Amino acid sequence: NRLLQPAFTIAILGAIESLLSATVADGITGSRTNTNTELIGQGIANAVVPFFGGIPVTGAIARTMTNITNGGRTPVAGVIHAVVLLLIFLF
Repeated sequence: NRLLQPAFTIAILGAIESLLSATVADGITGSRTNTNTELIGQGIANAVVPFFGGIPVTGAIARTMTNITNGGRTPVAGVIHAVVLLLIFLF
């Protein structure tokens, strides 16, 4: 019961930042993000990641803009970016 308020606060802040990141990316690329899909995906990720020792995540505006300015236009660019960061972290 004591964790409900902090969990709700983190979820709301994460949702706001993720939607902000998507809105910025949409403005640059001229595309349109499905906000429901964005929030469902983030919710699933944040529900699963603690079982692997992770922390809550959001859409990262800086990483999104880096991908876009370097030619990334699809979700695959974000996946490749995340895999590269994981490899750098591990090795």
